[in-house]
Amino acid sequence: MIVEVLERRGVRQRVRLRAFPATIGRGLDNDVILDDRYADPRHALLEWDGSGTLLLVDQGTVNGTFDATSGQRVARYPVHSGSEFRLGRTTVRFLDESLPVPPALVDAPPNGRLTLSDAPRTAVAIAGATGVLVAINEYLGKTSRVTPAGMLGDSLMMLLVVVVWAGAWALVGRVTQHRFRFLEHFAIACLALTGFIVSSGTFEYSSFLFPGGFGWDVLAGTVALAIGVMTLAAHLARVSGMTQWPRLLWSLGVIGGLAGIVALSGHREQVDYTSRFESTPLKAIGARWIPTVKPAEFLKQVDALKGEVDQLADEAPTAEDEQLPERDSTED
Repeated sequence: MIVEVLERRGVRQRVRLRAFPATIGRGLDNDVILDDRYADPRHALLEWDGSGTLLLVDQGTVNGTFDATSGQRVARYPVHSGSEFRLGRTTVRFLDESLPVPPALVDAPPNGRLTLSDAPRTAVAIAGATGVLVAINEYLGKTSRVTPAGMLGDSLMMLLVVVVWAGAWALVGRVTQHRFRFLEHFAIACLALTGFIVSSGTFEYSSFLFPGGFGWDVLAGTVALAIGVMTLAAHLARVSGMTQWPRLLWSLGVIGGLAGIVALSGHREQVDYTSRFESTPLKAIGARWIPTVKPAEFLKQVDALKGEVDQLADEAPTAEDEQLPERDSTED
């Protein structure tokens, strides 16, 4: 018989009992020792009865012995494989030795390559590439004079944020899975940041080169949402025991909720005229790549726009018309 001492995160201790009677309690002379101040020094006795049934017998304890399933206090209760009892504030579970266990988890890819936890040089290379990409993105996004020291400072600041993010996930994994795996969380965060920078830059250049009715903003938001979901799912895979689909559903719910909150907070009432500044997506690109029109076509568009404005001005009521009182029909 195997006795498991349980805790919130799983199994704290396993003890194999080969001979009976056996004792359970806080005393150091017991077969199963409980580190629980609410358990008696000799809390329970495991023994066979005359019919060959294994019984758990309470030894007249202060806080009692309870069936963990029903919550009922017991003095003498049969024990089967899978039975759980609460002794003091400790839960113990009894298992048969022949009970099968789940297969081992895969700790490395099937092709035999090492994970990032075992390859710190790969993680450092990913960090360096991400830093360079951040510096290039900052350089292309600024219109003022840029110095190498400023670019380096921006890159280090962004990497510091990534380090803090990865460290928080590593601490969670240490608590839940007893594994730190900082380098893996760091690489995931770097790859996610790279994906955000590349995708946002691609869509900004696309909207600049191909302006029109195509919804670049919607497509960019969808890609950013997908990157966020995959990033969160990758972190959860290393700090929890959830399977793939629950991870994806949880990630989609969390990222979708955050995106909804951001969209609602950034929503503004639509007005005809506003003083709100709108950024123009100017990009560093060669002149031959910039979309242009011929002067005659441009003047034609200007004339068409002028005609639409004049028509709206003619249809709009004047201030004198709005102040003119309605004529009473009785005056006729």
